[in-house]
Amino acid sequence: MLENTWGLKYALPFILLLFAYTLQAQTNITGTVADTKGKALEGIAVTVVARDSNTTLAYAISGADGAFSAALSSSLDSLKLVARALSYGEQVFVVPNKSQRIDFRLQPQQITLKEVSVRANPITRSNDTISYSVAAFTDKKDRAIADVLKKLPGIEVENSGRILYEGKPIQKFYIEGLDLLEGKYNLASNNLPAGAVTSVQVLENHQPVRVLDSLVASYSTSLNIKLKNKVTTTGAADVGAGSGHSPVLWRANLTPMLFTQKQQMLISYQANNSGDDVAADLKTLTVDELQDQAESSTSKQNLLRIQEMSPPQFSSNRYLFNNAHLASANYLLKLKRDVQLRVNASYLHDSQKQEGETQSIFYFPNDTVRLFETKDNSLFFNSAQANFTLLKNTKSNYLENNLKLSAYRDSQRGLIGTAGRTVAQHLHNPYYTLSNKFEAIQPVGRQLVSFSSTVAYNSTPQRLQVSPGQFEELLNKGATYDELEQQVDLSSFYTHQAVSITKGIKQWTFTPQFGFQVQNQKLESELVKVQHQDETAQERLFQNNLDWESRKYYGQLDVRYKAKYWEMTAKLPLGLQSFEFQDKPLNRKHEVNRLITEPHLSLKYDVTPLWRARASVQVANQFGNIEQMNYAYILRDYRHLQLNNSPLQERLLQRYTLGLSYKNALTSFFSNLSYSFSTTESNLIYQNNLQQNGALVVTALDFTSTALSHTIGLQTSKYFSELQTTLAVGTNLYLDEREQILNQGLAKVQNQNLAFHLKTNTSITEWLGVDYTSTISTLKNIVEAGASRRATQQEHHLSANIYPADRHYIGLTTELYHNDFSKQNPSSFFGDLLYRYTFERKKLDMELKWVNISNVSAYTYSYNDAFTFVQSTYRLRPSQLLLSFRFSL
Repeated sequence: MLENTWGLKYALPFILLLFAYTLQAQTNITGTVADTKGKALEGIAVTVVARDSNTTLAYAISGADGAFSAALSSSLDSLKLVARALSYGEQVFVVPNKSQRIDFRLQPQQITLKEVSVRANPITRSNDTISYSVAAFTDKKDRAIADVLKKLPGIEVENSGRILYEGKPIQKFYIEGLDLLEGKYNLASNNLPAGAVTSVQVLENHQPVRVLDSLVASYSTSLNIKLKNKVTTTGAADVGAGSGHSPVLWRANLTPMLFTQKQQMLISYQANNSGDDVAADLKTLTVDELQDQAESSTSKQNLLRIQEMSPPQFSSNRYLFNNAHLASANYLLKLKRDVQLRVNASYLHDSQKQEGETQSIFYFPNDTVRLFETKDNSLFFNSAQANFTLLKNTKSNYLENNLKLSAYRDSQRGLIGTAGRTVAQHLHNPYYTLSNKFEAIQPVGRQLVSFSSTVAYNSTPQRLQVSPGQFEELLNKGATYDELEQQVDLSSFYTHQAVSITKGIKQWTFTPQFGFQVQNQKLESELVKVQHQDETAQERLFQNNLDWESRKYYGQLDVRYKAKYWEMTAKLPLGLQSFEFQDKPLNRKHEVNRLITEPHLSLKYDVTPLWRARASVQVANQFGNIEQMNYAYILRDYRHLQLNNSPLQERLLQRYTLGLSYKNALTSFFSNLSYSFSTTESNLIYQNNLQQNGALVVTALDFTSTALSHTIGLQTSKYFSELQTTLAVGTNLYLDEREQILNQGLAKVQNQNLAFHLKTNTSITEWLGVDYTSTISTLKNIVEAGASRRATQQEHHLSANIYPADRHYIGLTTELYHNDFSKQNPSSFFGDLLYRYTFERKKLDMELKWVNISNVSAYTYSYNDAFTFVQSTYRLRPSQLLLSFRFSL
């Protein structure tokens, strides 16, 4: 077991006690609210309070039919029920504490006030929809809706722009109920003015396919942006210039938007050399789209690579040396009969420079190897993407066809300085893909019939050149030589066809599904040794010519049972998985046939209207792919030579999760606790043979190994409306243990990561606001019977927002980074200063921004993996001054 089992020893009983406490006997109050004539009243607040102290125990909002339901757990003898609303008199009942039905009849009442001040609740809830008032969370400095999202309690925004709710990524990002960007929502969140938005809606348990709503469960959450006007013409534009690293710094952004009931449009052109990462706006952030890409292998693959610098986890304008241009066009049109046509197209040209150094420490049971490298890299990204979608999504049927085309013409160059020599790397890594996904759901009699079809093709021709040549002992009898060249060409065809029937019987829903998947791939590779003094002296060292075919035929039964307070879903698949792969020149051939079952059970229980418990159990069979089946060596980068002359990798994954969440919109309080345990058994183990110069030869061996992991997470956030303050705290604990062979020795390797998070933003006075975030994390790596290393890292961000006069804003931002692993540069301090003047029109801002005031030139940070601890020092952009003008369209 892991050394840090103390975390589980105390955390698990705490979780179980918390569940036991919240699962005590409940009182259920149901009923209706109507006027004196019997007409149902919608939106009436019914509050259950303690009879003596008026402490709120539960609340409910009446629906369109006037019905309400409230559940609570209390030991009180009696309760007080209050129904109140504007234009109606208040009605109160005092009742015994037991489950019962209460019907309210409210008397209309006129209210005359001499003077009234109304403050709307910043957060409201109706069924599974939580609405945040944007005006309540917006201050004078905020421009885009992304600035506001970071303040909303219960919502997290990662550095990448990905939005989390209850610790999980959102499923969809809608604008007025329409999915314009299909997962690449950074384009909207970073450019949609906050002033154009009236509210942000969190859609819990959201089923995006309307015909499946109430039949097929969804535990995912989506986000919907509600605009102020039915017809909205908005967007952002800014242009700026300044001085810094280049003789002249510049940036430009023109992003007009149009939103109407029948069409949506977002067009963007962005360019800069000031460190803004425009490519982040093209990242797919939603889970569904990422899963589709993984299934059909349509996300960009890098079979070969150069040794890059891992970028720091802070704003790109501190470290990114770039010259970037991005053009994106997104258009959605609602045709007749509820049909939508959507077009998304983009082009990116991005040149980047990286400079820095890394110190890698490799821990083995009986040895420790240290490697020091200086790195100077030039990265070039060129890509064009187009996506065409036809969608019909109604309560009666569903049809979607999605055609995607992508082309990448990327290349990289790098210089590595290590052990008194310089290694040059040249990589060409293009990638091309074409895919189409069709899905239709149609009622036939009293059931729904679904059909889906996915077809994808991609090509990955890549080439890596390394000079001088590496792995002299293995490849050249210990003698030096000029160059090593690796060529890899991977082509792939994939199809997935499936049909299902969905039938609802009272509280049960049954969906039997049948389908098959076929993937045909061909991997050709050649490793060549080159001597430049004789152009003909090229020796072909290792070649792969692998044909791969995988087939899966399966049947699956999905079952759902939904009661008033709880819900159960189960996936019960049974499939035949087969693999056939051969390399004729190497006279290698294998066939694998497996009968697999992968059950997945999920439970959700609404303990009260505020508390929700969930649990799940999952079993999955995971198989290796063609990238892990090379019978001859492939040079992955200048110091990683890989051989997989072994059986097909087979892994059995078992995962168990528990979760408990609390959401109170009235008090603006959100909390989420989760625990996950997983065990993975594999038929292979990887042997890592490391040389003193850092060269690593990786081979796979036929050996059963087991990996264990534990994850505990707690996030809590609250908004104090009187103080205009949002406070969020959280902690994450991750423990991992696995077996590996390190330089011929079998060892257990453990990783332990513990992190604490704190975030707050507050308005102290009308002229001063403060934002503060902090993360303290501890990383520990343990190799059995060998050395271990612990490192603690801290990040502190403090911003003062000053409004000295009308239309003037001063922002002072400070950041402190500290790690106890680095002895030379354990701390880095940054300061930025921003002055903004808003012209009287209020749609034009002038900004003068001074970044990196103290001119910090390098940043040192640490991270670890299975048996390696890495300290990286990244060269940063120097102090820079940028004057820009921003227009809100």
